[in-house]
Amino acid sequence: MIRIQQLKLPISHTKEQLLQKIARELKTGPEAIQTYQIRRQSIDARKKSQISYVYTIDVQVKQESHVLRRAKSSRIGQAKDVQYQFPAGGTKKLKSSPVIIGSGPAGLFCAYLLARHGFSPILLERGRTVDQRVRDVEQFWKDNCLNPDSNVQFGEGGAGTFSDGKLNTLVKDAQVTGKRCGLIRNWLYWPSDTAPGIPLKCCIIWDFRWRQNLLQWDFGQNIPSP
Repeated sequence: MIRIQQLKLPISHTKEQLLQKIARELKTGPEAIQTYQIRRQSIDARKKSQISYVYTIDVQVKQESHVLRRAKSSRIGQAKDVQYQFPAGGTKKLKSSPVIIGSGPAGLFCAYLLARHGFSPILLERGRTVDQRVRDVEQFWKDNCLNPDSNVQFGEGGAGTFSDGKLNTLVKDAQVTGKRCGLIRNWLYWPSDTAPGIPLKCCIIWDFRWRQNLLQWDFGQNIPSP
């Protein structure tokens, strides 16, 4: 399979136009394309007059090696799916639980995977739980009273909890780990009226925390710099 990245078309495009675009990118005819699969689809809305879909597409073609040599583009290459494998455990029992600093996305998923594999991790977070954090942020927006340890930057969920900037759920990526472990599939369709006035991602974090029955949480821990 050949993978084409950053393939852009207007949002009004047809399937025929997509097929023709794929053929042009590969410098071949549409008849040479046997099958294709959309691996990722996003929207580029930076120019309001030229809103586009941006695709990553896997393509099966005749004479693949010949097509790859002719295409000669940094956006085109062999499709390689790398699936995450949790490292094999050692033979000695740990004397203490592993400690994770920060409950942003990396910390949350690290804690989830460790707990899932029986390591009973401890997660330390400078800020407050997301429900308390919501109240602190609303108070700040209301009267400019800043809690330095619980705000839009610090607290359970990380800095992105109150911002959609650069948000990438990978819901259409077939190899996303979260989808395989059954988390993201459930989160994406959480009813919007579940908690009126509460950001959807806060509901996601609550759901995440409730699942961690083998994980110790400790909030309000300001870890000093070395």
